[in-house]
Amino acid sequence: MAEGFRGNLAQISLLDILRMLSSGKRTGKLEIHNAGKTGELFLDRGEIVHAVTGTQMGESGVYSLMGWMEGDFNFKPDVVPPERSIVATTEQLLLEAARQAEQWEDIKDILSSTDAVFNISPSGSTSTVSLRPIEWQVLAQINGERSVIEIGEILELNEFDVARIIYSLTTAGLLHEVVGGGQKFREIA
Repeated sequence: MAEGFRGNLAQISLLDILRMLSSGKRTGKLEIHNAGKTGELFLDRGEIVHAVTGTQMGESGVYSLMGWMEGDFNFKPDVVPPERSIVATTEQLLLEAARQAEQWEDIKDILSSTDAVFNISPSGSTSTVSLRPIEWQVLAQINGERSVIEIGEILELNEFDVARIIYSLTTAGLLHEVVGGGQKFREIA
């Protein structure tokens, strides 16, 4: 039986762990624990085939977990996936995760944390703003009390999608972060 391994995402990113497991053609379960939340990623001969965290499953679960830069992980080898919820190739998943990691760098300039709380800006936007339906849905959840994570859970969206929309609405002048609304920064890939 192959050996497992464990560590902390502060030492090595989830993206790097998955690249290593994929290139090594490993089969097993990667468990991740972060601030009371848990997630699981299953690999079959190096292919990511199933992921789940909170209400997110499949590819959205992968992308949600990719945003966790803190937390402990534990790889258990030879654990068979309970189901296959991912149709994208592992290469596609890892490329998208790398793209999202780049976008997070811009988002973090506006969003202090995924625990951050936003409210409608009293001054509003100085220009005309067109919103897509999903942006309206996120905007409707902004109340000065809900965090990015909570909005994602309500709308069943991953943290990255909600953060990207809040970033867009904030840069358009529609939102502002509530001071003291966010907790500890849960950095995103």
